[in-house]
Amino acid sequence: MSVELLRVEHLRKYYPLKKQHSGGKYTRAVEDVSFTIQEGEILGLVGESGCGKTTLARLLVGLAEPTSGKIWFRGTLLATMPESGWRAWRRDVQIVFQDHFASFDPRLPIGKSIEFPLRVHGLAQGRALRTEAEKLLVRVGLNPNLYSRLPHELSGGQRQRAAIARALSVNPVLIIADEPVAALDLSAQAHVLNLFTALRRNSRVSYVFITHDLNVAAYLCDRVLVMYGGRVVETASAETIFDTPRHPYTRALISAALLGRGAKMTEQIVVEGDPPNPADPPPGCKFHPRCFAAGPLCRRIEPSLDEIDGSHWVACHVAKGVSVA
Repeated sequence: MSVELLRVEHLRKYYPLKKQHSGGKYTRAVEDVSFTIQEGEILGLVGESGCGKTTLARLLVGLAEPTSGKIWFRGTLLATMPESGWRAWRRDVQIVFQDHFASFDPRLPIGKSIEFPLRVHGLAQGRALRTEAEKLLVRVGLNPNLYSRLPHELSGGQRQRAAIARALSVNPVLIIADEPVAALDLSAQAHVLNLFTALRRNSRVSYVFITHDLNVAAYLCDRVLVMYGGRVVETASAETIFDTPRHPYTRALISAALLGRGAKMTEQIVVEGDPPNPADPPPGCKFHPRCFAAGPLCRRIEPSLDEIDGSHWVACHVAKGVSVA
């Protein structure tokens, strides 16, 4: 029986525009996002650059404060968590950043960076710090001799695996991986993805895996959330998303990634134009200016995210069988 680890309800993050004469407008980076994560699950978060994925990641680990909405962790509402609970939560939820170089102090040996969370949370001290750091390097497939190397002396794949080792050092129950393979070559990507697969197999750690690469999501994830314009437009199991995508945007993403598995997805779907301006989004469905199936209704009324089939949710009038003429 699955156990719910994290619950997000109606999460929003708005950034006020600082430009003169902005008229009090906001950049709507994340708009009304809701989802859950189960223990041991890998949840994929996919979409184009600028759709709100990284902002959502920052909200989940407390690096940004939501404008509105609620986050529960193991049944506790974070907004009401006592101060004594925050330290444990910060240990339980870790993040692996896309920019693996910038995430390390360039003057500090890799091993010392991995030791830092152990020291902060009182999990090791003295000589045990180095011992634990070297064990973590081995756990992620690195030579313990890299302990004394500076970040610039490692390859991109090695730095990213070291970042994963640092995240694992405090035995978290949830890791937010923000585009962890985007800046790596194909060989390094394969090493990191295989590492995530092995870690998932050998532990009950849950992951939110953020990526714009549909092939990565198909390979690694149990369930997928598709974001567009700061919103979730479709969510289902990975198998359902890639076999029977229902939202036109999801279909276009899969078509572009050449992931079609059946006759329904053999056609090439080309999406023209640019993503919506988060400070001035279009009325109605945010995707309608680029959508091949949009009608007048789509330009007037924004569709809600509704269940159309068991555990398959979509925000699209056409996918729900509504006449858009």
